[in-house]
This record gives sequence, C-alpha cells and structure tokens, in this order.
Amino acid sequence: MCRPLGMAAGLALHAGSARCARLEAQHVTNKIVTRLCETNSILVVNDRFPGQTIHVRKGDTVFVNVYNYGDMQLTLHWHGVKQPRNPWSDGPEYVTQCPIQPGNNFTYEVIFSSEEGTVWWHAHSDWTRNTVHGPIVVHPAEGTTSPYPQPDAEEIIILETCLPQMHTQSMANLEISIIALKDASYLKPVVTSYIMIGPGQTMNVLVTANQSLGQYYMAAHQYYTTDIATFDGYDKTNVTAILQYNGDYKPPTTPYYPTSMLPPSRTTTPELASGTS
Repeated sequence: MCRPLGMAAGLALHAGSARCARLEAQHVTNKIVTRLCETNSILVVNDRFPGQTIHVRKGDTVFVNVYNYGDMQLTLHWHGVKQPRNPWSDGPEYVTQCPIQPGNNFTYEVIFSSEEGTVWWHAHSDWTRNTVHGPIVVHPAEGTTSPYPQPDAEEIIILETCLPQMHTQSMANLEISIIALKDASYLKPVVTSYIMIGPGQTMNVLVTANQSLGQYYMAAHQYYTTDIATFDGYDKTNVTAILQYNGDYKPPTTPYYPTSMLPPSRTTTPELASGTS
C-alpha cells in the first residue's frame, strides 16, 4: 500500500525505505505573473513557476493525482521516464489518454525503473508545457550510491526559450564534467569547457571549483543550426547568472566571463549545420 505524501514535504520520496508513494494535491490553476515587464495569466502547478522538483529513488513507483482547476485541458508527461508496460500513464494527449478537462482530475502511476539522474515532467497539451513543468531528480536505489564522488552541493538549472533550438552553456574558467545524459543514463565522465543541450534534454554535470575565490559568470545562448537571419525577430543575447565563492575576499569589479569558452551562436561548418558527421 502506498503511503501518502503531502506537498509540505517538498515532494521528497528518498527518505526511508518505502518503494511506493502517493503525491497529493497537484493543483493546476491560473496565476498572474510578471516577467520581463509583461503581465500574463499562466497555468501553474501548486502556484509555482517553474513547478516543484520531485525527488524519488530508482525503483520507486509514484502515484500523482492531478486536479485541473485551470481554464485549459491538459495532460502531464514524465519526460525520460520509460514507464515499462505502463503506457496509460505516459501522458501524450489523445495518444495514451484524453486530456484532463477543467474541473476534473486524473491519477498517474509513474514507474521509475532504470533511470538514475535528472529527468523532468511537463504538460503535454498545446502550449501548456511552457509554464507547467518541473524537474525530477532520481536518486540511487536504497542501499546503493552514485558511481561518481558525492558533490558538496547540488543545483538545478532550467534553460527556457520560445524557440526549439540547441543551447550552449559555459562557466568561466571552471571545469565541467558531464556524467549523465539521455534520460538519466550515466556515462564515462566527459571533461569540457562548455555543454551543448537540446530541447527536452537533461544532463547531470559536475563542476569543479578550482579557481581563486571570486565571482564567475555562467553564460548560455541559443545555438542556431540554420540561417540566423531566420530568427531576426528574437533576442539573441546571452543569458547569465553568477556563481559566487563563499569566503572572505574582495569581489572583482566584474565577474569573470567565459568569453573564450562559449562557442558562437551559429555554426559555419556545413557538416554541423546539416546534422551530419
């Protein structure tokens, strides 16, 4: 029998030895938000945008009851979760289920089988996935550990855009090791100065803080594999955040920027542009 787990518990399933749990009160509602000086009504889950992070363990089965109090029909998809012999809870609208109509609810059975790492959940109806989405962190099964050193801290970074393009991201002077990708699958660590990530893709990376105390920019931009003039109507500037060391030091006038590490926003190599090698 599954144990209930309220939202106040932070959706964390990795405490204890239970292999089956039920998440309660996944409420889809409309919310007024202001972003980039624009105010709009959007669909959100439990009044949060982006949605909450769900923590599970490899091998867990989770039941998610979704109540649709919004003004649009929708389904939820568990992106990267294989769902063996359980297609009816996968979530594609009109493929494995009819959408959840406003005022109705639906319970998903989500089976985490071989995944270990980071995947995500999102709405699967029209444009509702733009605002109804969030990460899923799949921890190792009870009694096992990850095949890489335990990090000192963990953060989830979500890159969002209105265009289905690749993204490149770098951290100034910091070493990046890719340890998992392709729907929470481990791989031999790949050391690099930047990552390239596609729409819907997730990665697990280790960042080695091997530089002097200071502040370092994380920067990302879209990577265009077609004629960049096609996207003249969109902002092509970099998006940035700052990674800041703890400790007693004088901050630099300007955080270090990954100028030489971030590749150009458009390839000039015909093989790359066409997707061949």
